[in-house]
Amino acid sequence: MEVLWSRSLHMRPSSSTLAATAEAVVVAERRSRLVRLDLRTGEPLWEQRVEDCYGSTVLTADTCLHLSQTGVLHCFDLSSGNRLWSTPQPWDRRDLSVSGTTILVGGWRGYHPLTRLSRAGGEPLPTALGKSFRQLAPLHDLTGRPVLLADPKLPRLWQLDPESGALVADWPLPAPVSVPDGGPAGALTEGGLITFQAGSRIVMAFQPDTGVRELWRHDRDLRHVSTFDGTTLWLLDDAGCTLVDLRDGTRSNVELRASSVPSSVAAGPHGATIAFRDGDIVAVDRDGVALARLRLPIRAGELRRVADGTVLALGKGYLMALAPVLRRDARDARR
Repeated sequence: MEVLWSRSLHMRPSSSTLAATAEAVVVAERRSRLVRLDLRTGEPLWEQRVEDCYGSTVLTADTCLHLSQTGVLHCFDLSSGNRLWSTPQPWDRRDLSVSGTTILVGGWRGYHPLTRLSRAGGEPLPTALGKSFRQLAPLHDLTGRPVLLADPKLPRLWQLDPESGALVADWPLPAPVSVPDGGPAGALTEGGLITFQAGSRIVMAFQPDTGVRELWRHDRDLRHVSTFDGTTLWLLDDAGCTLVDLRDGTRSNVELRASSVPSSVAAGPHGATIAFRDGDIVAVDRDGVALARLRLPIRAGELRRVADGTVLALGKGYLMALAPVLRRDARDARR
């Protein structure tokens, strides 16, 4: 495992202001600007000044949306960085997503109700939802994917039609959705599932064709959950990492030989990369065998997997890109 590039951000980063796709990486830095980076080299392609860098950033195929902490929503051209429009409103600094022609903001901590906006220019659209709804997973596609809403106090999940703003379906849950304060409550996998936690130990999934189903009940409180294609769960708790094959229910503990507590995991088609509080990064295959190990000077608070297996490591004051790990790198893990 090797570091492809590293960039100093000159600030303590927020995971919600890092946005990455197979084609683009945008991150907040210096407390006052957004920067698009070349995924291969880390070199800046453009930068734009914003009011602050503690809100949320989302990428679509052709735009970059940034909602600042002060409540200004900006839309930039993803290729050139040119500002297309900006609109100031008293919105929350979290929970920003795009589905079809609609932008959704608000709901964070229940400070302001969920609000619908036009993607074309940021104009408000009619909405009649309460303050308690939280968006389950930030979306960044233009296909009109269903938007899921949760109330952290109620064991129920709702589906919102982003084009009309109407609630079109709902499902009971075994426990309320676990909604973290600093990040999304759910994640969209490459297999099309939206996965999330109900309570502290139950992993759930949503798929438009089948609705909501339970994937796994863990025997310890979960810290982090990652899945790539809906067939394998990587579960982190204070005791370590558990690998679950959902096809047959097989469970195995990943032997990491680490003295620290795992903090984040990024799953891929051939395995996962796991970060620890003490700065260790370990890559493991789908059998839980360690392939490579890397020691970073500062611990990574979050890992993001992007194109070709590259993993972005976001830490205190920096962003790093780690090269994909192949099985032949296993000799490095045994050194």
